[in-house]
Amino acid sequence: IDVGAESSRPGSVSISEDVEIERLSPLLNEYKKHFSTPLSLDTWKANVALFGLEKGVDMINDITALRGDDDMASVVARFQCPLVLMHMQGHPSTMQNQPTYEDVVKETDVFFQERIAFCQSAGINKILLDPGIGFGKTLAHNLKLLKNLERFKRLGYPLFVGTSRKSFIGLITGETVDNSAGNYDQNIDEVVLHPETGLTDHTLGHEGTHAAISHVLDDESHPLTQEFQNLLNQVKEKVGDVY
Repeated sequence: IDVGAESSRPGSVSISEDVEIERLSPLLNEYKKHFSTPLSLDTWKANVALFGLEKGVDMINDITALRGDDDMASVVARFQCPLVLMHMQGHPSTMQNQPTYEDVVKETDVFFQERIAFCQSAGINKILLDPGIGFGKTLAHNLKLLKNLERFKRLGYPLFVGTSRKSFIGLITGETVDNSAGNYDQNIDEVVLHPETGLTDHTLGHEGTHAAISHVLDDESHPLTQEFQNLLNQVKEKVGDVY
């Protein structure tokens, strides 16, 4: 389970670490008393991560890949916990303002290599890689990354891919993404890919989204490129037997 107290959606503004800790406290003070499921904390602030780890958090999910707070690496190294390194162009407040790449796959790959080397030099070896779907990417960038996940697996670390309620799903299905608590139609949840086996753990969201994607797959007249059609077919082959 991945929890966080600061929004990182496009256009969001950062909050103080005091406010973040205040929001997290009710949950983190009680979670380990009642549940054994591993808990991941989504934060880029070292003091927030320290607070969470002292409360029993099992993993840190840093959308800045240790670039947001100079003290984060030492906190993670001290606890020797797993760390998610996410690729993001820019910052949440501006990241969707015309994101541009010469080659999004190559640039993300180079970014991961540099961050892995940095982590290793800091004594951090339990690493997961997140290509940052929707974080400073256009629809085309997102689809290209999803199609080329195999390239990142060659780096030797598990991939952690979050597609839940991302706006690019709405562009595919033709529906509006509603992030309100009661709407799950655009929810394709976290996908964890292990380098030795590929897609092994996929938590399904609301079946409405999957039905919409299946409809796209079955509609040859849908205005999608052949490249994306092939990508969807690959996804259907991997997770279709779950339905």
